[in-house]
Formats: sequence, structure tokens, C-alpha cells
Amino acid sequence: MLQSLMANEVLNEQIRNFSQKASYEILPKYVTAGIGRYLAPKTSVFIGHQSCDDEYMTEMLNALKTLKAEHLNPVPHVAARRLPSANFLSDMMNEIHGLGVDHLLVVGGDTPEPLGPYANSMDILTSGYIDRFSKIDIAAYPDSHRNIPESVQIDCLKQKLSFIKENGQTAGISTLLSFNHLSIINWADKNAPIVGNTPIRATISGPCSTYDKARFAYKFGQTKMLSYLFSQRAAMANIAASTPDKIVSHLAASAIDIAPRFSTFSQVADCVSYVKSLQSDGLSTSTRPSRALNRE
Repeated sequence: MLQSLMANEVLNEQIRNFSQKASYEILPKYVTAGIGRYLAPKTSVFIGHQSCDDEYMTEMLNALKTLKAEHLNPVPHVAARRLPSANFLSDMMNEIHGLGVDHLLVVGGDTPEPLGPYANSMDILTSGYIDRFSKIDIAAYPDSHRNIPESVQIDCLKQKLSFIKENGQTAGISTLLSFNHLSIINWADKNAPIVGNTPIRATISGPCSTYDKARFAYKFGQTKMLSYLFSQRAAMANIAASTPDKIVSHLAASAIDIAPRFSTFSQVADCVSYVKSLQSDGLSTSTRPSRALNRE
């Protein structure tokens, strides 16, 4: 009994330490004034880039302004295949940098065909338009991706990390959302010689429905993730909000040096509440998401 209690407390301390390194991914329309009351200063908040139309770009810039005003660290995504022109990228980077933002996540984007001259994230890195930003994160794929063979992923990872460092910028890695801790741990172990001491953020789900998880996996062609989800029949039958306790526990207890990046979907308040409970109590108390933030 005593040994079990001691083991639980060790795990809870690992979870508390792990969750202290949390960052978040939020769509711009869900960034609202007052978010800084619930997040520690300088917490990184990644802002998705799902469109280049005027309405979405206005939402994105407003979200970045709000995050800066609340002493947080906004990290906008730049999706190569969504950009319509070099002029658009130039103007976009001027506006973002003008807000005091110095950290980007550069990704390929999920459109079937490029909407402009940029086919992949390397095209953005070498464009010259993002040289002024000191921190550049790139994407990695712990689960399979229908459009990018594993051998290509590895070669591209080497090239991009090398380019960023030679360009005098600080590199980081943010994985695509995964629901399988083994995929993340195996990816980090396998690619350790390439990654070196580059910080890794593992993107994991905050509280959300299994439907949201499956929809994301289908959208990004992650066949391993879909297989894993469908193998969890009880989870697939439960469309109610679920907490990612299992993946958090395994990543926190693993030997890999990794930080969690929580994908909030539309449940920002629930996700923040869940992470705060991990930071204070580990899994020693109930981690069902609280609606407190929604009531304020």
C-alpha cells in the first residue's frame, strides 16, 4: 500500500512538472480579452492559419494583439500551401512582426494543391520573408501522413533544422496532434540523433469528444491514429468530453525531454481548467474539466 502511494506521488510530481511546460493551440476566434488571467505570463499560445481571406486574417491579427497585450507569447502558424502570393506573405509578416511577435510555426498546410507559389514549409524558410523572426518552429509527424512518406519526413526534418540554425535562428519542433503516446515516444527516440537538443512540443488533445479526434485524424490522413482510435471501442462510443489522462501520464513519466502543446479545439476554458488541475494536483484529484472559466 505504502509503495503504491509513493509510486503515485512520484507520477503526480512528474505530471505537475510536465504540465508546467504547457503551451496551447487556439483558433483565433476563441482568443478573447481576459485570457491572460488564466495563463502564466509568457505562456506560448499557437494561433492556427486556416485561411487567407480578409475575415480570417483580421481575426488572426486581433488574436495576436490580444495575446501580446496580456503578456503572453503568441506563435502564429504560417501555412505555406495556403498563401496566394509572395506579396501576401511579405505583407503578412510585416503586420505580424509589427505587433512585436518574434516566434512562428511554419507548416506545409493541408490544401490538396498550393494556392500560390509555396508548396511546402522549406519554401517559406528560404523565402527571406521570415528572417527577422528569431524563433522558428517546424512540424513533425509522429503518426503516419498519407501525403508524406516517412523517408521524406526524415530528410526534410534534417534540412529544415540545419537551415534554421545556419540562418541564425532558434529552432523548435511542434508535432502534429497525436492521441497515442507510443507514437510520440517512438518518434522522439528514433529521431534523437537528428533533433539533438532542439525543443520538442508534443501536440496532444485537451478535453474534447472522440468525434473531434476522429475528424482531425481523417482530415490529416493519419491512418495510424485512426486505427488506434477505432481500436478503443469504448472511447469511440463515448462522445462526451474526455480528458487525456493516459497520454499525459505516459509522456510525463517517459525519459524523453518533451513539453505538451494542448490543442483546445473549441473548448478553451475546459482545456485551461484541465491543465491547471494537472499543474496543481497531478492526477491525484478529479480532472474532469470545470466550467468555471465559462461562467466568468
